[in-house]
Amino acid sequence: MKRRSSHFSCVNTVPVNTYDIVKVNIQLANIADLDAVNTVYTQYFPGYLPARTVIGVSELPAGALVQMDAVMSNAESTPPQV
Repeated sequence: MKRRSSHFSCVNTVPVNTYDIVKVNIQLANIADLDAVNTVYTQYFPGYLPARTVIGVSELPAGALVQMDAVMSNAESTPPQV
């Protein structure tokens, strides 16, 4: 699996950081890639691991191997001010 450097580009556009990520959903076109995903996941979250769900799917849009979405919280019950 190739690693892209822009994974957190949307996170960097608002005043939050990766510690505000509380849940990650990951879809894998090949569930055999789970070990590689675990390696990368722990590199992005070295201090803690947010909750996550990983599922294997038969196909992803545009031939992607991995699709991810994340839930973030700024712990203040208010949306980030942009």
